[in-house]
Amino acid sequence: MQKKGYGGISAQHIADALDFSKANFFYHVKSKEHLLYQIIVENLQFAIRHYEEILRRKATAADKLRALIDFYVQLMTEHGAVIQVWYNEKNHLTPKHFAEVTRLERRIQELQGKFYREAIRRGEFRGIHPGLASISMFGMCFTLTRWPELSRQLSRVELTNSLQSLACGGLLRENK
Repeated sequence: MQKKGYGGISAQHIADALDFSKANFFYHVKSKEHLLYQIIVENLQFAIRHYEEILRRKATAADKLRALIDFYVQLMTEHGAVIQVWYNEKNHLTPKHFAEVTRLERRIQELQGKFYREAIRRGEFRGIHPGLASISMFGMCFTLTRWPELSRQLSRVELTNSLQSLACGGLLRENK
């Protein structure tokens, strides 16, 4: 799906890639659309579990922000193909599945927004709009899926440290 797009592949293409028969594919998966839905939902639920775990930590907002960026970098470098499929192909979902994916995406936005609002209220972050801060952090890390050569030039630790430095320099108050 990443290479050819949702419309460019068939159930037979998927079955061949998995070394399954087409019948075996349909035995395990209801449809190509349902497979797309499962891929997206599984990854959004994975992200939500990690966000919740990071945000529950007894840590400063700066440490949580660094952990979130580390998680984003991991997600984008290790699951970049899935992230691109989610981003590029979710419009192929049925209305019911699209609504569920949207609900999960909003859950992530809620978690991030609450985190940023609380850090701003405590004076740990600058007064940047929480929604803008949230999409900026995601967008900054999402770029790694569009330029995978960065992942070949820099280690995951170097990518994480660089993005943490960029984000913390923009969000954290001086001397925090």
